[in-house]
Amino acid sequence: MRTKNGDRIYDILRSHIGKENAISAPAIAQALRWPEHRERKVRQIIRDESMFWAANGGLVCAIPGSGYFIAQSFEELAAYESWLTEGRDSYSQRIAIVRKYCRARGFNLSNRSLTTNN
Repeated sequence: MRTKNGDRIYDILRSHIGKENAISAPAIAQALRWPEHRERKVRQIIRDESMFWAANGGLVCAIPGSGYFIAQSFEELAAYESWLTEGRDSYSQRIAIVRKYCRARGFNLSNRSLTTNN
């Protein structure tokens, strides 16, 4: 669902084209005149609403440690997709470790519910 705050964030991001112009979540919060501790809310809104922005022509990418930007080249899109894929693979490995750990202790998390194996 699009929100007024999301639209405000997207308005800021539209002027940050290309990774060299990335803007951090704290800087976005500051541009909105929000307290710096609201940077987590900025990240959440970007995560939740970026699919709407992409549908309107602006794919928001992220660089860990640098910030957010709208991709301007294939190379930026490819690098972002690669970073997302690496993150997915890393999480998949972590999930497997957690499930193995729980199974060894008699718990089954495979259905997202905690059940005891008797």
